[in-house]
Amino acid sequence: MGGPPTLENNWLDLKDMALNKKKADWYNSWISEVKSKFYIKRNPLTYPQIGG
Repeated sequence: MGGPPTLENNWLDLKDMALNKKKADWYNSWISEVKSKFYIKRNPLTYPQIGG
């Protein structure tokens, strides 16, 4: 439909966008926490594009 978005017409899209944002924020926070707790050494022979 044309015209500006409304809450009535776009509720499902807005709900999905909000839920995806919340999931992404949680995931990024979790990844940061895990990275701060563990040391990960990458093998430069396995991943030469990383460069050490």
